[in-house]
Amino acid sequence: MQQRLKQRLIGAAVLVALAVIFLPMLLTGPSDRHTMDVPIEIPQRPQMTEVPGIPEPADIEQLAERQPSAPPVERPSQTASAPAGQGEEASEEPAELEVVEVEPPAVAAAEETQSSPQAVDSDMAAWAIQVGSFGRESNAFGLRDRLREAGFSAYVEAPEAQGSRFYRVRVGPVVERDEADALKTRLQEEEGLPGLVVSHP
Repeated sequence: MQQRLKQRLIGAAVLVALAVIFLPMLLTGPSDRHTMDVPIEIPQRPQMTEVPGIPEPADIEQLAERQPSAPPVERPSQTASAPAGQGEEASEEPAELEVVEVEPPAVAAAEETQSSPQAVDSDMAAWAIQVGSFGRESNAFGLRDRLREAGFSAYVEAPEAQGSRFYRVRVGPVVERDEADALKTRLQEEEGLPGLVVSHP
């Protein structure tokens, strides 16, 4: 009994295996397989170019012998004689130089002349434009030089008050009051300096 049962079980297992293998094939049917021929071009083998052979060492030596050799360079002789008369010139004494004394220019006098105002007849009334009053001399002369570079006749006065000195910068003088007013307007427009018309001296 047991042997028959084993045979039945084995037969059933074989049938199940066959059903699993062939059942899908029967259901789906044969698959259509389409094949396509794709041409493949194989490039031709490149032709090898002949490379000229490298000359042997013997050929190189022959080429070197055929080339003309450069002419030797003549070196200047180091034992050249000194130029004639060199010793005599060295022995001669140098000529004496004449020293000419130059008097220094009178800078102080020129500075005093520039700082002084234009000469005006003392009997006539004159006017000037005062554009600044400074406690430091350098500031006053700096403004004076700036106005002179701009074409104005500026000068500096240095009066003392209560034991201290101060510096006034003025432009002028001019004879007519109208000229003084015009000069004041010009300083305001060109240099941005508000001036004050004062009598001179």
